[in-house]
Order: sequence, then C-alpha cells, then structure tokens
Amino acid sequence: RHGHNDWRLVGGPRLALGTTARSAFFVQVLAGTLIRQRDADWAVMPGAGVDVRWTDWSAVRFQIDGPVERSEARTAKSARASVWLTFR
Repeated sequence: RHGHNDWRLVGGPRLALGTTARSAFFVQVLAGTLIRQRDADWAVMPGAGVDVRWTDWSAVRFQIDGPVERSEARTAKSARASVWLTFR
C-alpha cells in the first residue's frame, strides 16, 4: 500500500452469545468508512471473540475479524486476529 496509513470509522451491533463469571462470547458486524490517502470508500468488518475478565474493571479481549473493504475500485478481503485490553 505504498507506506500510507488506512483509517476506518466503523460501528454496529455486537451480540453477546453467552456469558459466565469470567468470560463473555460475542459476534459483531461493524460497517462504515475506509479512508485511504484522503479517498473514502466503504468497509464491513464481521467478527467474533471472547472477553476474559482480568479484574473487576478490565478484561482481555481475543478477537478475529474478516474485513471486506472497497478502495480504488477494488474489493479486498482479509482476516486478522487481535488481542485487546478493555476497561469497563
């Protein structure tokens, strides 16, 4: 991508599939805008994950996404895995 940054502004619903005292499983579908070198197009990011409680006020999130993005008249699909520290 020629060394430039991509920016995504996405939002959407998250559905909790099941929760326990220590974890919460979820699926989500985020949709919005992909911005690449001042050109905007669309992005959809379906995904799933689990939040594992670390303390009463924080959790570690393990998440997998499958971004589908439109840019420069092409549609690209990919997959990514990420680990987050979330706070309540």
